[in-house]
Amino acid sequence: MSKLILPVIGGVGVVGFGAYMMTPRGTEITFKNKYKNAILGTTDNAALWNSKFTLLNGKTVRHPKLRLAVIKYSSDSEYAKTLHKEGCKEIYNAPVKHSEYRKDFKDYCSKNLKDEIGNKWITEENNGSKWTAKLTSLKSHDSNNGELDGTLKRIKTSISGDNNNTFDDTKRGDLKAWCTSAGAEIFESPESDLFKLVKLYCSEA
Repeated sequence: MSKLILPVIGGVGVVGFGAYMMTPRGTEITFKNKYKNAILGTTDNAALWNSKFTLLNGKTVRHPKLRLAVIKYSSDSEYAKTLHKEGCKEIYNAPVKHSEYRKDFKDYCSKNLKDEIGNKWITEENNGSKWTAKLTSLKSHDSNNGELDGTLKRIKTSISGDNNNTFDDTKRGDLKAWCTSAGAEIFESPESDLFKLVKLYCSEA
């Protein structure tokens, strides 16, 4: 045992020393801790795992196993899928702070807001009536349903003078673009402000 460690044991005792040694790692916040609602299970979410795997094709990633999964994507897809899951599991257990894998986690290893909404997500083009209905709702947004972010505030202001609710494709496109961007964010909680807004203005529910 190192001579440098012995005085520490003598000063705090074996149990105290164990706690001392465990504290730094015990207090690290991992991706699995911080984003527990976004973690993909190893035995469930098969369709979601497949959709995330498909997104890997040809992409530039940081985690070594995900990089190898990209390389093997076409030549050995089953092995690549295994590497994908293994890489994600390693990221789940990695500390979030200063991590170089946050984008890997967000794009290829986690459930996002759109994933959580599922088949209720509005997929029609910006000339569709569903976006018109959502813009009509946005025009009279109740702050009790969540504080609008800057983009939604701007859209709301831009349509406030349309008394007939005859919004053009540009306005519908603005809302659709916001939904696309917001939907790609990591799902943290059903109580988060962003998720509540996404449910209101990007979902058929």
